[in-house]
Amino acid sequence: MALRMLSYLVISAILCTQVSAVVFTFDCATVPDVCNTHCFASHCGAIDYDVTGFHRDLLSGTRQPKPGSTTTSATFRRQAIGCVNNNPCAGGSTCDEIPYASTSNIIAMTVASCFPQGYAGNPDLLFQQGAIHCVPLTQNAAHGALLGQFYAHQNIPDSGLL
Repeated sequence: MALRMLSYLVISAILCTQVSAVVFTFDCATVPDVCNTHCFASHCGAIDYDVTGFHRDLLSGTRQPKPGSTTTSATFRRQAIGCVNNNPCAGGSTCDEIPYASTSNIIAMTVASCFPQGYAGNPDLLFQQGAIHCVPLTQNAAHGALLGQFYAHQNIPDSGLL
Protein backbone atom coordinates (compact mmCIF):
# COMPACT_ATOMS: atom_id res chain seq x y z
CA MET A 1 0.00 0.00 0.00
CA ALA A 2 2.81 2.40 0.89
CA LEU A 3 4.52 1.75 -2.45
CA ARG A 4 1.27 2.36 -4.34
CA MET A 5 0.75 5.65 -2.45
CA LEU A 6 4.32 6.71 -3.22
CA SER A 7 3.72 5.93 -6.90
CA TYR A 8 0.61 8.10 -6.90
CA LEU A 9 2.53 10.90 -5.22
CA VAL A 10 5.35 10.69 -7.75
CA ILE A 11 2.92 10.61 -10.66
CA SER A 12 1.00 13.53 -9.16
CA ALA A 13 4.20 15.50 -8.69
CA ILE A 14 5.19 14.86 -12.29
CA LEU A 15 1.76 15.84 -13.60
CA CYS A 16 1.62 18.97 -11.46
CA THR A 17 5.09 20.17 -12.39
CA GLN A 18 4.89 22.87 -15.01
CA VAL A 19 7.39 23.29 -17.80
CA SER A 20 9.53 26.30 -17.05
CA ALA A 21 9.08 29.17 -19.43
CA VAL A 22 11.97 31.17 -20.78
CA VAL A 23 11.30 34.78 -19.89
CA PHE A 24 11.34 37.41 -22.63
CA THR A 25 12.58 40.71 -21.24
CA PHE A 26 13.25 44.00 -22.97
CA ASP A 27 14.34 47.52 -22.05
CA CYS A 28 11.29 49.75 -21.62
CA ALA A 29 13.45 52.82 -22.22
CA THR A 30 13.82 51.83 -25.88
CA VAL A 31 10.16 50.93 -26.50
CA PRO A 32 8.13 52.79 -23.82
CA ASP A 33 4.78 52.61 -25.61
CA VAL A 34 5.13 48.86 -26.18
CA CYS A 35 6.04 48.56 -22.51
CA ASN A 36 2.77 50.34 -21.66
CA THR A 37 0.86 47.72 -23.65
CA HIS A 38 2.46 44.97 -21.55
CA CYS A 39 1.87 46.90 -18.34
CA PHE A 40 -1.82 47.38 -19.11
CA ALA A 41 -2.25 43.75 -20.12
CA SER A 42 -0.68 42.41 -16.95
CA HIS A 43 -1.82 44.94 -14.34
CA CYS A 44 -5.33 45.66 -15.55
CA GLY A 45 -6.46 42.06 -15.82
CA ALA A 46 -6.35 41.55 -19.58
CA ILE A 47 -3.75 38.79 -19.30
CA ASP A 48 -2.55 36.71 -16.37
CA TYR A 49 0.90 35.60 -17.52
CA ASP A 50 1.30 33.22 -14.58
CA VAL A 51 -1.86 31.31 -15.54
CA THR A 52 -1.75 31.38 -19.31
CA GLY A 53 1.79 31.69 -20.58
CA PHE A 54 2.36 32.01 -24.30
CA HIS A 55 3.34 29.26 -26.69
CA ARG A 56 5.31 30.13 -29.80
CA ASP A 57 3.57 29.43 -33.07
CA LEU A 58 6.64 28.94 -35.23
CA LEU A 59 4.69 29.07 -38.49
CA SER A 60 2.27 31.86 -37.53
CA GLY A 61 3.34 33.89 -40.56
CA THR A 62 2.71 31.06 -43.02
CA ARG A 63 0.36 28.60 -41.28
CA GLN A 64 -3.20 28.74 -42.55
CA PRO A 65 -5.74 27.97 -39.82
CA LYS A 66 -8.44 26.92 -42.28
CA PRO A 67 -7.99 24.65 -45.30
CA GLY A 68 -7.81 26.77 -48.44
CA SER A 69 -7.36 29.98 -46.47
CA THR A 70 -5.10 32.69 -47.84
CA THR A 71 -4.81 34.31 -44.41
CA THR A 72 -2.17 33.33 -41.87
CA SER A 73 -2.65 32.42 -38.21
CA ALA A 74 -0.93 35.67 -37.18
CA THR A 75 -3.40 37.72 -39.23
CA PHE A 76 -6.35 35.85 -37.74
CA ARG A 77 -5.02 36.56 -34.25
CA ARG A 78 -4.53 40.25 -35.04
CA GLN A 79 -8.05 40.36 -36.47
CA ALA A 80 -9.56 38.65 -33.42
CA ILE A 81 -8.09 41.20 -31.03
CA GLY A 82 -9.01 44.18 -33.22
CA CYS A 83 -5.76 45.08 -34.97
CA VAL A 84 -6.83 44.32 -38.56
CA ASN A 85 -10.43 45.37 -39.18
CA ASN A 86 -11.39 48.66 -37.54
CA ASN A 87 -7.74 49.27 -36.67
CA PRO A 88 -7.86 52.13 -34.16
CA CYS A 89 -4.40 53.45 -35.06
CA ALA A 90 -3.61 56.16 -37.56
CA GLY A 91 -0.92 58.60 -38.59
CA GLY A 92 2.40 56.83 -38.06
CA SER A 93 1.06 54.55 -35.34
CA THR A 94 0.58 50.83 -35.54
CA CYS A 95 -1.46 48.41 -33.49
CA ASP A 96 0.54 46.56 -30.84
CA GLU A 97 -1.19 43.43 -29.54
CA ILE A 98 -0.64 41.31 -26.49
CA PRO A 99 -0.67 38.31 -26.64
CA TYR A 100 1.64 38.39 -29.64
CA ALA A 101 0.33 37.29 -33.03
CA SER A 102 3.23 34.82 -33.11
CA THR A 103 1.92 33.01 -30.02
CA SER A 104 -1.00 30.85 -29.04
CA ASN A 105 -2.04 29.17 -25.83
CA ILE A 106 -2.67 25.46 -25.89
CA ILE A 107 -4.02 25.14 -22.33
CA ALA A 108 -6.17 28.23 -21.86
CA MET A 109 -7.42 28.93 -25.36
CA THR A 110 -10.17 31.32 -24.30
CA VAL A 111 -7.81 33.42 -22.21
CA ALA A 112 -4.63 33.88 -24.17
CA SER A 113 -5.36 32.98 -27.76
CA CYS A 114 -8.17 33.48 -30.17
CA PHE A 115 -8.09 29.99 -31.65
CA PRO A 116 -6.22 26.71 -31.52
CA GLN A 117 -3.97 25.61 -34.34
CA GLY A 118 -6.08 24.19 -37.14
CA TYR A 119 -9.10 26.32 -36.22
CA ALA A 120 -11.77 25.74 -38.88
CA GLY A 121 -14.46 28.17 -37.71
CA ASN A 122 -15.37 31.72 -38.62
CA PRO A 123 -12.64 34.15 -37.45
CA ASP A 124 -15.20 36.98 -37.40
CA LEU A 125 -16.87 35.29 -34.41
CA LEU A 126 -13.68 34.99 -32.39
CA PHE A 127 -12.88 37.04 -29.32
CA GLN A 128 -9.39 37.29 -27.97
CA GLN A 129 -8.75 38.50 -24.47
CA GLY A 130 -5.73 40.73 -24.34
CA ALA A 131 -4.79 44.30 -25.00
CA ILE A 132 -4.07 46.53 -27.95
CA HIS A 133 -2.38 49.89 -27.95
CA CYS A 134 -1.39 52.30 -30.70
CA VAL A 135 2.38 52.68 -30.68
CA PRO A 136 4.89 54.34 -33.01
CA LEU A 137 5.74 52.06 -35.93
CA THR A 138 9.45 52.27 -35.05
CA GLN A 139 8.83 50.92 -31.54
CA ASN A 140 6.59 48.10 -32.73
CA ALA A 141 9.17 47.08 -35.35
CA ALA A 142 12.00 47.26 -32.78
CA HIS A 143 10.03 45.14 -30.31
CA GLY A 144 9.19 42.62 -33.04
CA ALA A 145 12.87 42.38 -33.93
CA LEU A 146 13.76 41.83 -30.26
CA LEU A 147 11.14 39.08 -30.03
CA GLY A 148 12.50 37.44 -33.19
CA GLN A 149 16.04 37.56 -31.78
CA PHE A 150 14.76 36.08 -28.51
CA TYR A 151 13.09 33.19 -30.35
CA ALA A 152 16.32 32.51 -32.27
CA HIS A 153 18.81 32.89 -29.40
CA GLN A 154 16.72 30.87 -26.94
CA ASN A 155 15.90 28.28 -29.61
CA ILE A 156 12.19 28.43 -28.74
CA PRO A 157 10.53 25.56 -30.64
CA ASP A 158 7.03 25.43 -32.08
CA SER A 159 4.63 25.41 -29.10
CA GLY A 160 7.55 26.29 -26.79
CA LEU A 161 6.51 28.17 -23.66
CA LEU A 162 7.56 31.74 -23.02
